[in-house]
Amino acid sequence: MIVDEEHMLPLAADTLSIAVMEIVDNALMLLIPGAMDAHLLDSTVGSPQRSFVVGVQQ
Repeated sequence: MIVDEEHMLPLAADTLSIAVMEIVDNALMLLIPGAMDAHLLDSTVGSPQRSFVVGVQQ
């Protein structure tokens, strides 16, 4: 894939942003005990996820 010079900076910025997000996410998963144990309907999960599940079930 050939990327024009005008698209190089946004592509590099998106790539860097995603890489940082993944590094932080993985670090938090390693540092917080039980971070992967929460399910969608648990009280530890925020209300946007709960409202999505409720909306899908209706």
